Amino acid sequence: TFGWTIGELVRRVSGLSIGEFIAKEIAQPLGSDFYLGLPEELEPRVATVTEWLPGPDWVPTPYVAKMVSDPTSVQYVAMANVIASGVDVNTRAFRVAEMGGMGGHASARGLAALYTPFALGGAGLVSTDAVTRMSQVAVATSEDALLLVPTRFGLGFMLSTDNRRRTRSFNHRSIS
Repeated sequence: TFGWTIGELVRRVSGLSIGEFIAKEIAQPLGSDFYLGLPEELEPRVATVTEWLPGPDWVPTPYVAKMVSDPTSVQYVAMANVIASGVDVNTRAFRVAEMGGMGGHASARGLAALYTPFALGGAGLVSTDAVTRMSQVAVATSEDALLLVPTRFGLGFMLSTDNRRRTRSFNHRSIS
């Protein structure tokens, strides 16, 4: 819900849609190849998303296992909303939509251009104090209710979580 909420706040404060705001205030000044609402002329540059089919040795993660086994679970409902809506990420309608919760399109260099100012302490995009606040843990879980793994979030960003030593119950081996 974070992306949708921010999109509405941006619209009310700036009068711009979230895609227009990102383009005008962030992506263009940074020279970033990032779009929330892909311009039609860039359509040929977008890779087709194909369905992944599991191999015979694939073991589902706890998230996937819960999603496919319990239609009352948060995991099932989260995916059912997307599936039931008939979303096809390979359509022009999806790519042009300015959905704050999903749907950004970027090249690898475009993403790097967006994140570089944060890695440099703000670098004119936001203050150093803002970067410090954003990188501090605001919420942490021993097991996220949706993802079913430990998570940590700062202000606006999911923070790294070291799960390398966590025993993964879905494949009965330790990650080291």
